[in-house]
Amino acid sequence: GGIAQKAYLPILSQAADWTLVGGFSPNQQKAQPICDSYRMACFSGLDSLAQQCDAVFVHSSTASHFQVIGELLRYGVHVYVDKPLAETVEQGEQLLALAEKQGKALMVGFNRRFAPLYRQLKQDMNQPALIRMDKHRADTITCTWWTPHCGWAATLGNGLAVVCALTMPVSWFMPNTILNAEKRW
Repeated sequence: GGIAQKAYLPILSQAADWTLVGGFSPNQQKAQPICDSYRMACFSGLDSLAQQCDAVFVHSSTASHFQVIGELLRYGVHVYVDKPLAETVEQGEQLLALAEKQGKALMVGFNRRFAPLYRQLKQDMNQPALIRMDKHRADTITCTWWTPHCGWAATLGNGLAVVCALTMPVSWFMPNTILNAEKRW
């Protein structure tokens, strides 16, 4: 998917701690050029990809998560999926139970958590008491925070597109905080 191409593959392809084995998409015409650009195999099936891997990153439509993740866990590989885990709580619970039964890790991630600007922002904040994130347009979000020691500190703009996704970075910055999100458009 697009997030894999924009956020994950450029970073993962530079890492020395693992090898990108290959990719799979039901749309082979779409997958082949992406796999070629990262010099990795383009697999014709999820099963053949899983046979060659210890872990698989899932970057597909939310509607496909339950089926794809379930297959991968049954093939015996660890799975990382970009949020959300599944379409429903029931599906998510079934996937968690399957991962536990198979003895495999199942991790739900959010691509911004490891983005350089977010990591720098988290490092620069000293015990924030409040974080405010405003989305005014599709390509801009403003983030400001306030601490009791230094007052309002800074702003950060980036291209997050969905307001509900803001709860993940805020909870990462302030892990023991109750979040309240409000859509205003």
